[in-house]
Amino acid sequence: MKTEDILLTLQQLVDAPAVSTEGPDDGALARILEAARWSPSAANLQPWEVIIARDGRTKEAILQATLDPFLRDEPDLRPIWLKEAPVIVVFCADIKRVRTRYGNERDLVVATGDIGGFLLAFRMAGLQEGWTTGVVREFHPERLKKALGIPRFVEPVALVPICRKDPSGEQVVDRPVMELRDLLHHEKW
Repeated sequence: MKTEDILLTLQQLVDAPAVSTEGPDDGALARILEAARWSPSAANLQPWEVIIARDGRTKEAILQATLDPFLRDEPDLRPIWLKEAPVIVVFCADIKRVRTRYGNERDLVVATGDIGGFLLAFRMAGLQEGWTTGVVREFHPERLKKALGIPRFVEPVALVPICRKDPSGEQVVDRPVMELRDLLHHEKW
């Protein structure tokens, strides 16, 4: 794969997809997750855990745990489009799995870094299969954990709706706001 191909794929990832009613079946999700499972992780701990939500009540509970883009608990500003997605994938990090190797001081940093790679691989594999995904990171973790029965040592990291791309809908694509020269340092800061 050439760098240009990777760049083109990354530029197609959207932040808030125009949601269609067609979602991936279990076989399609398994193929995408299998590709993502090959993501590298620190000490090969693979701290990822995934919850698949299809049921309307579950999706409503997820929506009720979300916050607005400024991390406020404003019901009118929640991402309502999220519950319209046929499937929401909840990406979680198993902190206990990482803590056994890295201890309490680095567990969350290492786990969320690994989840970031897993999430990107999932989104890129989904795109290759013809699906579009978005990412919602603004949610109340404890409320989401309670709604989904997530154990205390597991942290939810991202909510990812996945569906067929709606060609008639508006796609919101996050563009980098920083130029490479503004974040690149040589030898030291």
